[in-house]
Amino acid sequence: MTRKIADELSRHYPENQDIYQENAERQIGRIHSLDAELRVSLSALAGLPYIVLHDAYPYFERHYNVLAVGSLTLEPDELASAKRIKDIRNKMRETGALCIFREPQFDDRLLRTAAEGMQVKLGVLDPVGADLEPGEELYLTLMRNLADNLSWGTDK
Repeated sequence: MTRKIADELSRHYPENQDIYQENAERQIGRIHSLDAELRVSLSALAGLPYIVLHDAYPYFERHYNVLAVGSLTLEPDELASAKRIKDIRNKMRETGALCIFREPQFDDRLLRTAAEGMQVKLGVLDPVGADLEPGEELYLTLMRNLADNLSWGTDK
């Protein structure tokens, strides 16, 4: 995406092409460095099961080899049924899930109900950076926060 954005900006503002391309290459380098950092920090979590509010992380999970074993809902703004809560509680018992993660922008009452009496931590994952300030560090901070919070929640 970064290269495509730089190419489009360069097409519209050719006088700034060198700046756009340099900025793009610098940002790509930062993303590669972040990826290496996250691979190291998340490698300790490989195979440790957890539950998420909804299935928002499949690319992240595949890329970093982390293991969400279920989600409370398919869509975060839809209420989970009593059967779904029962099923997710069974999944937590069967898999030994260490944590169930909520998202700050959604009501967590049903998630807390699902976790009630279970030996799981309640954690927070924020895939949209709801409380982050816009700016050049936004994506890097968002990804580090996801990794840090995931590490906290699945830490034995």
